[in-house]
Amino acid sequence: MQNIQFDNLQLAKAIEHRKKLVKAAIIASGYQFGNDNTIIDAFHGEMHYGADSSAAIALHEAWKDIFSETQKKYIHYTKKQPEDIQLLAISRLFERLTNLQMNGISDLKINHKDIVVIPYSSTRLLIEALSCRPKKDRDIALCPEGYYKGNAKLATNCGLRIETFPVDLANDGVIIPEILDNYLTVNKNRIAVLWMTMPGNPLIARYSKEQLEQIAKIVVKHDIDVFIDMLFDKMVPMGDYIPFPNIQIHDEQGQPHLMYDRTLIVAGNSKNFNATGPWKMGAAISGNKSWLAETRERVSAVTFQRETAHLIYAGTANTSDDYIKNNQQDMMNKQQLTDKLINKINNNLGKEALISYGRPKYGPFRGLGLTREFIEKAGIKDSWQFANFLLVGAGIESVEFIVVGIREIGVRINIACPRIRGDKNPDNLFTLFDRLEYFVREIDAGLRYDDAIKRINMNEKVNIKKFLC
Repeated sequence: MQNIQFDNLQLAKAIEHRKKLVKAAIIASGYQFGNDNTIIDAFHGEMHYGADSSAAIALHEAWKDIFSETQKKYIHYTKKQPEDIQLLAISRLFERLTNLQMNGISDLKINHKDIVVIPYSSTRLLIEALSCRPKKDRDIALCPEGYYKGNAKLATNCGLRIETFPVDLANDGVIIPEILDNYLTVNKNRIAVLWMTMPGNPLIARYSKEQLEQIAKIVVKHDIDVFIDMLFDKMVPMGDYIPFPNIQIHDEQGQPHLMYDRTLIVAGNSKNFNATGPWKMGAAISGNKSWLAETRERVSAVTFQRETAHLIYAGTANTSDDYIKNNQQDMMNKQQLTDKLINKINNNLGKEALISYGRPKYGPFRGLGLTREFIEKAGIKDSWQFANFLLVGAGIESVEFIVVGIREIGVRINIACPRIRGDKNPDNLFTLFDRLEYFVREIDAGLRYDDAIKRINMNEKVNIKKFLC
């Protein structure tokens, strides 16, 4: 596959603008999808779980402490890098790294005092950590295809720009070592950092120890730093994927190299513990002491109010393992259900029309596309056209693959809790797939993308292709 790069941020902005025009045209035209004109929001990544009941009780008690006249329950927290929060981060956010319990791979030994923690936003910590990386002409954040949909904007805020390399989409986005090696051989002097989401978003790739060792040897060979976004960690059960920082290899001279020593990892409690508002936090660790120290220096002005530390501790420490395991299982069940719903549509149609990218087992997202036959029937040439076609033909708002760096024609959808009129309800998945079946039947009957655009009187165009280079 040709490694065509594009202006990720400008492309995302153009697509967002186009989508607003399309939604406005749908409303103005009065067009209905079956018997209503409601748009299904499968775009956003929010979950519907809410906080654990034990955490909610602890948070309620913590608020009572805060509203009392005395501070004795939380006065012990320091405002800069509270030790209790550092200890909490190592036990709850980085547990997979420090308590891996997998044969042949060692746990990381991390001193809690080396952890950088900040209140409210792991995104702020991510930005500050990545802002340390640009050096002179090294301003490329290299990402495997398939990353968080907001990464292009985040990269720009860090003085970086994203470039991607192809992965094995049929195998849930696994990195192909030879492709990474070839890219770095040509572009090594432009790379500021290799940026990976582990586990992934939208595709969660699972690697063997041997596969990760191959990638690690390439990282050492080209001497590059690695940044890992670990915000989705608790979506995968313990033991079901191997964290890259725990991998150790020996180079050709027999010298050992632990990936943790060249990696900075950011985690948070918003995605994993469904934290909201003042009890959200972010944490960073790294075996690269200078990178971690520079990151700590950049966030030194961000202090913890003692009341905030009290809430963070109450909610995070009291979120039960059973709650996390139940959420993991719920998402696995939704993935299995999605497989059945895709097969049902294709069986009802009598041929394959709807395809899944990979066969995901974990997480709230699924990559969807159409077979080559239906792509050609629909007159679709790009993933942004496919997403627009889904919007005007089925009233489904999704994330274009190209916005997450994937060049194949497809979209990311939220299968855990699509929203209808603001209601985040898992049962909306059935409505979404009813719309998808109606959609592919219309294509099979002759509906093309251009025709669907015309029937909502959509005339204004945004030239998205100009951002491909």
